Amino acid sequence: MRTSLSHLREAWERAVEEVLLDRIVERNRRPVHTEKLRLLLGITEEEIAGVDLGMTVESRFMDGHDDPVGDETPVPGPAWLYAEIQNLRSWAKSVRKRQN
Repeated sequence: MRTSLSHLREAWERAVEEVLLDRIVERNRRPVHTEKLRLLLGITEEEIAGVDLGMTVESRFMDGHDDPVGDETPVPGPAWLYAEIQNLRSWAKSVRKRQN
């Protein structure tokens, strides 16, 4: 389950790059597509809050983040993971709709 949660956190990172920033800036790519910068002005507080919440929640359970000593928070089950995936999907769809 932890691996799946790590992948969901990585999916949020990719969504910021590909969806929210519309590939203006991409990791490991030299060009910055300045002709698309106008799209950044339309980023809403709600979209930013969605990214912040999604990445914060998934960061708690991802591999590579050391758990605090004594933290006995149970790893969420499949239903929770599915709901989080749906949340990311819904967020991406909403951003793309606004951009078009």
